[in-house]
Amino acid sequence: MRGNKITITLLLLTVFTFVFIGFSYMLFKTEVKNTIAEDKVVADKFNEKQEALEQKKIKEAEEEKKRIYNKHKGEPLIYSPMGDSLALGLHATTKEKKYTAVLPQLIEENLGYSVTVADGATEGGTGLKDFGIPNLPKVIAQKPDLVTIEFGTNDSDENFKKVYSTPEEFEERLLHVINTLKSQEKPPKIILVTTWGLFERSFKYDAVIEKVGKQTGVPVANIQSIWYGRNDTFGPKGYKDLFGNESDGWHPNDQGHKEIANQIFEQAYEILK
Repeated sequence: MRGNKITITLLLLTVFTFVFIGFSYMLFKTEVKNTIAEDKVVADKFNEKQEALEQKKIKEAEEEKKRIYNKHKGEPLIYSPMGDSLALGLHATTKEKKYTAVLPQLIEENLGYSVTVADGATEGGTGLKDFGIPNLPKVIAQKPDLVTIEFGTNDSDENFKKVYSTPEEFEERLLHVINTLKSQEKPPKIILVTTWGLFERSFKYDAVIEKVGKQTGVPVANIQSIWYGRNDTFGPKGYKDLFGNESDGWHPNDQGHKEIANQIFEQAYEILK
């Protein structure tokens, strides 16, 4: 009898234990489901709030762009580019596709100005020493509101004696050009542009351009990312450019010029808005 009682007690305890565990598991699952549901509600509300904030930011940004555009709509702006073969337009296929033509279009479309592109001072195979500085009076006479300065590629070539400047000389000459422009009665806005496609030479002279930009408070459009590690922004060899020359596979193509203009415009937008 005693053994039967113990057996029955053990069975009852076992059943009770299983019932208790099952009930506890059901409660746990219910709590988990409730927690997940509550978390989902919180997450959905957070996402809705974030989306509303994003939409508000987008709306505010669009309104700001419209305000800036209307502020400058029709306002005349004279743009004088200075530079070497890139500024001249090699190897864009038409004159409308060179960066010095695309940039004014971006300024008109996004900032509202009515842009006149002056001759500036652009010539292939040139640098600050032989061309940029001697042509400063010509640029000043154009009374520009905006000047882009794109030298350094040829200046870095030690074998190009009439153009070559050491990094120290290049820095001094670039400072001279900037300070001369800034000293005018109506000083133009200035944007510096880095060099094109010469790797170590480019990195060295680009560092000088960045340094001078910081010293003078002049923004720099760094175009390294447009040529470094790329093969779609220059070439192929052999196609005819706007001057009837065959592409050398090194100068920027239409895509390259477009991206250069976009990079410069990022700086132009900030100083012209």
